[in-house]
Amino acid sequence: MSLGFDAETWPVVLDTLTEKLKKINLPHQINNIKTFEGKVSKARENITIRQKIATYISKCSEVHHFKNGTAASRLRDQGNEKFKRKDNAGALKLYTESIICAPEYGPELSLAYGNRSAALFHCGEYRAALDDVQMALKCKYPKNIEYKILQRKAQCLLRLGSYAEAVEVLNSCQAGVDAAKLSDEKKISVMKDVNAMVLELEGLLNRTNSTERDQTNDPSPLFVNSSLPNASPKLALKSSEEKIKGRFVITSQSIEEGELLFSEEPYSSVLLPEQYSTHCHHCYRKLEAPMPCKKCTQPRYCSNACVEEGWQEYHQYECGQLDLLHSIGIGHLAVRTVLVTGLEKLVNIKQSIKGENFEYSNDDEYSRVFSLTHHVDKMQYTVTAALLATFLTKKSKFIFPTKSPSQQTEDDTDEDLVNYIGGLVLRHLCQLVGNAHAITELRESENGDVQQVRLATAIYPSASMMNHSCVTTIINQFKGRRLLVRATRSLQPGDQVTNCYGPHYRRHAYQERQDMLLNQYKFRCMCEACADLKERNFMKKFEARRCNFCDGSVIDETCTTCDKQMKTSEDYDAEIDGIVGELLNCGIQDTPGERNRIQRLEKSERRLSNILYKHNSHLARVRDMLARAYSDEGEYSLAAELTRKCLGTVSERYGTKSIEVGHELLKYTDLVFAQLNNGEQLDPILLIQSLTEARDIFALNYGENCKFVAELNQKLSLLNQP
Repeated sequence: MSLGFDAETWPVVLDTLTEKLKKINLPHQINNIKTFEGKVSKARENITIRQKIATYISKCSEVHHFKNGTAASRLRDQGNEKFKRKDNAGALKLYTESIICAPEYGPELSLAYGNRSAALFHCGEYRAALDDVQMALKCKYPKNIEYKILQRKAQCLLRLGSYAEAVEVLNSCQAGVDAAKLSDEKKISVMKDVNAMVLELEGLLNRTNSTERDQTNDPSPLFVNSSLPNASPKLALKSSEEKIKGRFVITSQSIEEGELLFSEEPYSSVLLPEQYSTHCHHCYRKLEAPMPCKKCTQPRYCSNACVEEGWQEYHQYECGQLDLLHSIGIGHLAVRTVLVTGLEKLVNIKQSIKGENFEYSNDDEYSRVFSLTHHVDKMQYTVTAALLATFLTKKSKFIFPTKSPSQQTEDDTDEDLVNYIGGLVLRHLCQLVGNAHAITELRESENGDVQQVRLATAIYPSASMMNHSCVTTIINQFKGRRLLVRATRSLQPGDQVTNCYGPHYRRHAYQERQDMLLNQYKFRCMCEACADLKERNFMKKFEARRCNFCDGSVIDETCTTCDKQMKTSEDYDAEIDGIVGELLNCGIQDTPGERNRIQRLEKSERRLSNILYKHNSHLARVRDMLARAYSDEGEYSLAAELTRKCLGTVSERYGTKSIEVGHELLKYTDLVFAQLNNGEQLDPILLIQSLTEARDIFALNYGENCKFVAELNQKLSLLNQP
């Protein structure tokens, strides 16, 4: 996200500053200091760092995000024009911008809420329209037209099934009409509408009870676990003196595939700036009718409850300063962690932390965050923490709540407290390098593909206890901010529950995994995929040639199955590249329906099948091209046969429960359905098995509400019909 002003980015400032400070050996001096607080104190003592921080904060503060009543009125007028033309979607956008811009006090905010409620009502969004009516009334909607919005409130309640409440509102509406000083003719017209609605509601009340207004999904289960909060009682937290192991999670009972292992809300989290216009700043729900911060125009919320909760927890300190916080990346989450903990808590544990006896406790949620592993090896982290400590001192009331930031002077600043808070920010910044989780949501693209899109960054203390393995045992899903962790395979009592920190053995070669883990997490992995010499060569099998003796994979001139030696000719690679290159550059350029295209692909597939290992990626690619060609010609049986072979390769490469296998099964089942539509007689058992397997894979990876699960259930129901 652009800062909106002409300034160096913070990473550039850090690089320039570090080079300058090397001349006086300050980075080395700071690295030698043992405590986080001491490091921040040393950085803040340096005049060059202090001046650079002051300049940067000043530049970030040049962009203002103030409310503007004139702009709010103009946007509302533009929305009215859209509404008159029945462009409800366009009107909604403009009314929302008017709400965002409108000052907390004055008529503009209530009028914008009132107008947006009308647009939402016409869109059929009665719950959201009702919420806007409530906000308009709360913001002192003009008394002379209050009866209009009360009518709309009653109409919303009517459509939501809350008949008794709607009648009460209409009674208030009658009083509002009397106070509105309308002409006799207008008054008669309005009361006629009100009385007609009262009669309708009384008839409905006689026939049925008022329906429940709020229908919500059952919440995710909340676990009770004495050793690991928010984890299944079948899990236990253990510790080891081995540095690479530390604390880790094991099973105390058997776990089934797909079973829920963790259901955890984050301790702290930060929405990414690019999601501000579409998701709630506090709970990350997708926005329908956004609500604003009372003071600034940057964040948007899904409800007034989120506005209030966000303000109390952190936004009162961040309000108007989000440009600065956006610019420091993961540092925003570090300072957010301090903010949600609260100054009172941090002051109360100050002596314990300074005395190094603030220990992990399941009863103290902050202690579980504080005790997470951290890595310190960059001077830039310390300077960033110094920047954030200065920000909290000069631009917020967090550290000194009784004094205005503008009144703060160096003489009356408690430097010990500032450095202590800065030390905590630095600690969390260093922890986040290895413990931050990306909150994601599934989003459908224009071509129908489903992608995981990153929404926010968060800290989940209990889930962070899982150690890394390149052969993970879990998969993460999200329900809003809540992290749901499920088992990807069955586990026995005593098995370790592991997460993959990024480098997965089915997606990254051994040395690449080791380099990635060492660079970011400072350890060398010794999981089963890294310790076993054969497993280290896993990725090579998909480039391997076929063994002439047993059809196994030949890696480094040795068959991995029968151990026999097979020398590779010098022109082997050139021959393979020639076959595949010819197809890519020539063969598939032919238009569908030309027989020579299929003949060329068939010839290449036979040649490669004799040379390459059955799961070689080149062979799989050619088979997929040939299956598509068969499908274009209506030869669905041949296409399905080849797709089954491709499915075997995809399963071997990515795992039987991978999303890639799910998509390959979709292709296969589509071909089988095409055969059935052509009148071919097939045993439906294999098709039902394949559909069920695909459904279970998508449910495991994407959740039960995924569109693919719904589509597959529909296909299964069609097959089960007599």
